[in-house]
Amino acid sequence: MTYQLVTLLNEEEEYAFRDMKVEARKKCDRNVFEFAQCTRDKTFSGFVICRPFLNAMNECLSQYTGEDVRDRYRSELYAKKERKIKDSQGE
Repeated sequence: MTYQLVTLLNEEEEYAFRDMKVEARKKCDRNVFEFAQCTRDKTFSGFVICRPFLNAMNECLSQYTGEDVRDRYRSELYAKKERKIKDSQGE
């Protein structure tokens, strides 16, 4: 039995993190929309007036983009890559 070292390319990690961010935006769409609506037609005052919406949006997004979530995405990529290697070797 031979062991194959599986590493991720920077490009692969970037794709995974992009997917993670897209998923987070979908899950927090309501919070993002509320913040955007609040800041519409405002200048610097929007950041003061809309602070509660900004905080809610950031809190929501951080649930889906934290380090533990990034690790889960990495683990899924490792597993896919390992399966691909095993399949190509005929194991």
